[in-house]
Amino acid sequence: RRKWPKAKYSKFWAPDDTVNFMLTFGDNPSELVVGAHYDAVPNAPGANDNGAAVVQLMEVAYLLDQLRLMGQQEPNVTICFWDHEEIFGSKYMGSKLFLKTRSPKQAIVVDVSGIGEAYVSDSDEVGLFPDLPVRKTPPSDNMNFQISGVPVTLICALPPDQLRDKKPAAWDTMHTKKDAIDIIDPDTMAQMPWVILDAIALNEQLNAREPEIDEDEEAFFSGLSFEAGSETHSCPCGGTLS
Repeated sequence: RRKWPKAKYSKFWAPDDTVNFMLTFGDNPSELVVGAHYDAVPNAPGANDNGAAVVQLMEVAYLLDQLRLMGQQEPNVTICFWDHEEIFGSKYMGSKLFLKTRSPKQAIVVDVSGIGEAYVSDSDEVGLFPDLPVRKTPPSDNMNFQISGVPVTLICALPPDQLRDKKPAAWDTMHTKKDAIDIIDPDTMAQMPWVILDAIALNEQLNAREPEIDEDEEAFFSGLSFEAGSETHSCPCGGTLS
């Protein structure tokens, strides 16, 4: 990409382009947006921040696409992958530009979600995660939705024993070369897609759009598995991680 001179608000070189990716499902995909940023800071692999969330949402999109292929009713949701969250607060943030042309009813943002168990950052504004614990976390793309007046919930992950720590040890690798794939928790990668899918399903139920799934389809989805170490977990892709 071409670069502009260093911007006053950023320690990074500011780009002159922002590229977002979107996958839409259902008749009214603006009813719910679920997104994650796919960029990383320079010289950092970005596995936990934010490659893990990108892979998790790709898993979600895969399963939703299976419903489409089976001729079933799709949920109303847009899956987004936003650019330049790491140039935080700038005009280049992908989620900020997304909101200039879209008016979603509500949103879920997934960030730093590759280690531990899912939690809600600050508050569950969309009301789709009633069973998750809550703690304060630095803002992400959710900030742009809040500024736009769109209800949004930020979902992250931490080891349970670090959930109440002021500065969790799991954050020490962020924005460093140590944020590599070897720190990612396979169990988290297997579980997080289902946390998001449950929220999408709950949103459909609240909007009286619960689709009917016949016995063959139920068997198909329940038969998918994700192997992590010696354990097997449900997973949209039915893949393995070793």
